[in-house]
Amino acid sequence: MDIVENPGSVPINAKPYRTSPTDRKCITEILQEWNSAGIVSDSTLPYAIPVLLVNKASGNKRLCVDYRKLNQQTVAPVFPMPDIDGQLSTLADGVIFTTMDLSNGRHSEIRTDALGFRTSKGTIQPGKKTEVIATFPRPRNEHEVRRFLGLVGYFRRLIVNYAKLAAPLMTLTGKNKVFTWEGEQQKSFEELKRILCSELVVAMYNPTAPTTQVHTDASSVALSGVLLQGSTSSELHMVYAMSKKTTDAESRYHSSRLELYAIIWTLDRLRPFLLGIRFTVFTDCQSLVYLNVLKTTKPQVAR
Repeated sequence: MDIVENPGSVPINAKPYRTSPTDRKCITEILQEWNSAGIVSDSTLPYAIPVLLVNKASGNKRLCVDYRKLNQQTVAPVFPMPDIDGQLSTLADGVIFTTMDLSNGRHSEIRTDALGFRTSKGTIQPGKKTEVIATFPRPRNEHEVRRFLGLVGYFRRLIVNYAKLAAPLMTLTGKNKVFTWEGEQQKSFEELKRILCSELVVAMYNPTAPTTQVHTDASSVALSGVLLQGSTSSELHMVYAMSKKTTDAESRYHSSRLELYAIIWTLDRLRPFLLGIRFTVFTDCQSLVYLNVLKTTKPQVAR
């Protein structure tokens, strides 16, 4: 891989960081191992980049190269980060799940933690972040509320009606809002923690599943949709949950219009999963069935 630097850049030539004799010995041993493996080689280039040791969770040392100065004058390659949902949706047929770094490989035929999720054959559940969520203290200000919502919101695809459950906390993050922690905020806080710290497991998306269903619901507070798959209609497992808080205007819609909006919004969000497969939509609003046979004069409903 070629590294392209900005025009006018000069080679980075930095002094090595001071280290203890023990760390210097460890660095030498790692570099000798890398050199023997062909990962690095001796060089006479006018670049000198310092290194440092970082403690790994296992207690071992990881050698890191401090490329920060070089990165500042490097032209970043145009390569978009993969979408996490898209990556997880490709794992249905997986048997061995593996995470790797430069010098070590960790293999597991049962499960592995990757991208914040714990994946195993056919299932997905929250990863190690739940340990932080379980011990998260009661927020005392807007900043801490945003931190908590950022943690639990990462797993919102696993939580049915997430937007409705989190709505009391979201009200504390608006502009010019007075921070007042009341009973509904405490209930929302505890319920989100309880759900994520329980044995929350969903099935992996399978494009060849015999049965696929989409269930939707709506209220003046939030819209909700759930993707279910299974071998039969009586053996369904949740694959993906989505929800959104309604706007002020949407919250005043008639119930039938809200239910229709929930269907359209859910199908639009699930489009990458539903294209090319047969599925059935379920709603608890019977009046929507008649839209197929009756013409409407309301432009919004017609669209």
